[in-house]
Amino acid sequence: MSADQTPLSFAWRIALFYSAIFIVLGVSLPYFPLWLQWQGLSAFEIGLVTSVPLFIRIAATPMIGFAADRAQSVRRIVVIAAAVGLLSACILMASSGVWMILIFFTLFQIASLALMPLAEVAAMQGVRDKGLDYGRMRVWGSVAFIAANIGGGLIVAASGNGSILPLLIGGSLLSLLAGWYLPNERRSVARPVGKMSWRDVKEALGHRGLLLIMLAGGIIQASHAVYYAFSAIHWQAQGIDGRWFGILWGVGVVAEVVLFAYAGRALARVGAVTMIGIGAAGGILRWGLMAIDPSFGVLLGLQLLHGLTFGATHLGTVHAIQERVGADRAASAQALHSALSSGVLMGLTMLLAGSLYGAFQGVSYLGMMVLSVVGLVLTLWVAYRPDFSSPES
Repeated sequence: MSADQTPLSFAWRIALFYSAIFIVLGVSLPYFPLWLQWQGLSAFEIGLVTSVPLFIRIAATPMIGFAADRAQSVRRIVVIAAAVGLLSACILMASSGVWMILIFFTLFQIASLALMPLAEVAAMQGVRDKGLDYGRMRVWGSVAFIAANIGGGLIVAASGNGSILPLLIGGSLLSLLAGWYLPNERRSVARPVGKMSWRDVKEALGHRGLLLIMLAGGIIQASHAVYYAFSAIHWQAQGIDGRWFGILWGVGVVAEVVLFAYAGRALARVGAVTMIGIGAAGGILRWGLMAIDPSFGVLLGLQLLHGLTFGATHLGTVHAIQERVGADRAASAQALHSALSSGVLMGLTMLLAGSLYGAFQGVSYLGMMVLSVVGLVLTLWVAYRPDFSSPES
């Protein structure tokens, strides 16, 4: 076995890739809405710009997943997507007006966010073929996210909102370089991947409970819409110093990091479906309290619940899907879940968030609490139906 094929080398290459793509997320999620506001966009237009790319991903992300399955090499597709993301970010920097910004931000989002399901496929290959711990690879993405939150916040506070796009360009370049460095191993599959079709996808989704799992996880993740699009804007309106924005986001991701560090033990103890339910319960508490504009100290504490609302939900959903599909459908299933969760559900909720925030400001978090309740109900439905909850059914 060559040095670049050892489990340790494989794990570090995946961790490096997670780190690069999460630097982009760590800048874009908290701060890009501030750039849009700086460009003169209204709350509705901000919701429009941030939601439209998610709808386009409904078709684009599964197509990228199918391409990865056919190619049997994730790295090739990753490099192409990362290059498109970098080029789009460069053009976006020179864009102005809501429609021009919408077009190039959509291209940037499709390319950049498509890297996530591909990273999951590469990581889960290491789990399956090399006995690696998923959480210990994924945790480095969270660490990079925290660094980007805090570092980005300091840069934006010092240099202004115009510095956000150069930060995104730098992160996109790192994603391209890290994608090129990914392990180039071909996956072992049960049958020729080139025959992948929509019929295969339908068969995979035909597993009892799989679609409910995707819906539950997706709805809980979509409940972050107001937080993702308007938290920085709302904190700014409350008079919170901009240097604290990155720290507030970073505190949430620290909780996520701790969870991912112990992901193997947590999943072994409670199971994937229960992890999704824990995420939903965290959302009910988190969004309900954020709707009343809590004091800064309480807000700081509530950010720790991100470890549940995002972290537990993500871990549970990814593992529950992986338990129910074969290796020959892994990329397609994860890409379809990404399209449903980050596409349909997040897109609709982001549009709703723009209207809600424009009318109700912080009270709009109550709508996100309702979504968490729906996610919990769906999770309980799966958990208490043996024919739905068993991976072997």
